[in-house]
Amino acid sequence: MNIMTKFFCFLSLACCMILNAAEYQNFQYEDAVALHGQNQYRTWFSVASDGEYSLYVDANNRSREDVELLIDGKQVPSLALPKVGSDAKTFRRLKLAANVPLKAGKHQISIVVNNKKATLKARALLVERQTFPHRWQLVWSDEFDDTADQLPDREKWWIEEGFLRNNEAQYYTAPRLENLKVADGMLTITVRREPWKNRFYNPNEKKDWRYMRKTAEFTSANVNSRMAWQYGRIDVRFKMTGGKGLWPAVWTLGEAVGLGWPGQGEIDIMEYFALRSDRFANVLHVKNHKTGKHKQYGNGEVQLLDDQLLDKFHIASVVWDENKVSWYLDGVKTFEVRRDNEVGWDLENPQYFKANLAIGGDGGGKIDPTIQKADFVLDYVRVYQ
Repeated sequence: MNIMTKFFCFLSLACCMILNAAEYQNFQYEDAVALHGQNQYRTWFSVASDGEYSLYVDANNRSREDVELLIDGKQVPSLALPKVGSDAKTFRRLKLAANVPLKAGKHQISIVVNNKKATLKARALLVERQTFPHRWQLVWSDEFDDTADQLPDREKWWIEEGFLRNNEAQYYTAPRLENLKVADGMLTITVRREPWKNRFYNPNEKKDWRYMRKTAEFTSANVNSRMAWQYGRIDVRFKMTGGKGLWPAVWTLGEAVGLGWPGQGEIDIMEYFALRSDRFANVLHVKNHKTGKHKQYGNGEVQLLDDQLLDKFHIASVVWDENKVSWYLDGVKTFEVRRDNEVGWDLENPQYFKANLAIGGDGGGKIDPTIQKADFVLDYVRVYQ
């Protein structure tokens, strides 16, 4: 067998379903192609109709590898292929690319791993049409209708306590109705000006501000979903009152806490800094894998469609897939970030949902001395996949 035969396969099979197709009930297979060799593959596949497609390989991969993917000679955004196992016998179905627009007909594909030490062995390419009419199905929600004890459903939410982030002025309390209340189909997070003892105060701590502060001037609440999701759409209907220094936010954080921030990834669905009444932020935080430092997409300001954000309900949404994150306000796209494999993506792990109302600190800034209390109201949180 010569080198070209070893590395470039032109064999095509009518059916080569190595794993159970039932795993992908939302897709229909268009073609399956046998692959042979290691690290480099070139072949042809066919699709019956115009549309967007996902590409998979059944592969053995003993290290995480970035892939260069070309279709009809044009580079296509590809996903990093994760490590499958330490042996050469274990094969898994790995997603190679998603949301790939293709015309009906025959297409040439080239798959190359440039790392000379890589050991990627693929035995099949699978092409699946994405059936968008069935894409969005509600998988989780809280309409905040359960008012048994006027606190969030403990099976859906957990609550953080303490001084947590960004040198903020408030102490996030354990569940108490003064800061966190479910009533009339709404969840209300309230920041209050009141003295509060820091339960985690340590007089011997000299570096970490969270344990150095003995008391707080404000209290508030921070809720976190117990569930986490990888890819989909999150809708949040919210309303807030204004005041200098306020910093309400709805956001997600990667559950892979061992990676640390920002390596676990963060999607800020909505942040409002109370610096202007008509501005809010859409931001994505990841780790720059070249420098090892924080990489931020989005400058923190997006102009609203009307001139008044406060005292009205709005719907903030984020749509997240393998290649991009898109933000919407009241159904209109406000921002989008596309995958950059060179910098790093850090959104390949499930994310859980967070909501809080902060005051002061790095993002809230100087606090209005007349503020006594302020509310951040959530009507619902809905997750679709």
